[in-house]
Amino acid sequence: MWPSPWTATDSVLEEREAEAVERIRSWVATTIGLKIDEEAAALAQRLEPVCRKLSLSIDGLRERLERGDHGASISVAEEVSTNHTFFLREPRVFEYLSSTIIPGLPAIGEIRIWSAATSSGEEAYSLAICARRALGGLEARDRVRILGTDISERQIRHAERGVFQRRALASAAVAIIDDFEVVDGAQLRVRPRVASMCVFRRMNLAQLPWPFAQRFHVVFLRNVLYYFDVATRRRVLDACWDAIEPGGWLVTSVTEPLLEMARWESCEAGVYRKPPGTGPRR
Repeated sequence: MWPSPWTATDSVLEEREAEAVERIRSWVATTIGLKIDEEAAALAQRLEPVCRKLSLSIDGLRERLERGDHGASISVAEEVSTNHTFFLREPRVFEYLSSTIIPGLPAIGEIRIWSAATSSGEEAYSLAICARRALGGLEARDRVRILGTDISERQIRHAERGVFQRRALASAAVAIIDDFEVVDGAQLRVRPRVASMCVFRRMNLAQLPWPFAQRFHVVFLRNVLYYFDVATRRRVLDACWDAIEPGGWLVTSVTEPLLEMARWESCEAGVYRKPPGTGPRR
C-alpha cells in the first residue's frame, strides 16, 4: 500500500509535508485563482482523493504540479474548485455586465449569451438574473437566450433541475433571493421566469469545430482555460473569436492563463471585446 501523504514518521517529514501543502496552496492561487483559507491539515485532507488516485505522496503531488503535469493539474483543479461554484462569482464582472455590456448590445432582435463552462448552472442563471435587471423582465424573457454547457453530464442534469443549496447564493443572497423559491429550509429552486431563459447541453470545449449555427453576443469562458495545455488553449480562444459577433464580448476569469490577446480590446480585468467590423480569423 502506498504511504499516507500526510502521516509523518518524524519531524523532518512533517515539515516537508507542510511545505508541500503550502506550495500547492500557492499553485492553486496562481494557476486557478482560488484563495484557499483552510488550515494546512484540512487542505491536505481535501487532496487525499487526488493523492490516492495518482498513487502519490503530498510532496509527490506538489512536484508533479510544479513541473506542469497536465493530469495532476486537472485532478487538483477539479478537487479544489468543486466547492467554489456560486452565484454572481467575481461580482465586479457581473456589475460590468449589467452596467456596460448588456446596455450596449443590439436594441432589437435576439441576444445570445453562452456560459461555456457552466458547471451546475450557477453562472448561466446569474447571467439570466443580470439580464432581467438590466433590460426588464419582459424584454429579457422575449429577447435573451442563454446557453450553458459543461463537459460533465452530471453537472448538466444538476443545472437543468435548477435546485441549489442556499449557501450557493453566498454574499449575493440578499440581492437575488427573489429569483428563487424555497424547496425546503436548505434548498432553493430558480424561479421559472429565470429558468426559462436558459438551456443546458453537454459539450467538450476541446472538441472542435463547435456546432453553432449562430454567433454569440457575449461568451463567458471562466475558470476553465487552466484545464487545457497551451495548444488547446490557443485553439479554444481562436474558436471564441469566430463564435462571437463583431462588437461582442469575451469574459474570462481575471486569473486565467491567457495567450496573445492583441486583437481583442481589453476593457476591464478579464473582459475583452471583439472590435466592431472585424471578420473571421485569417
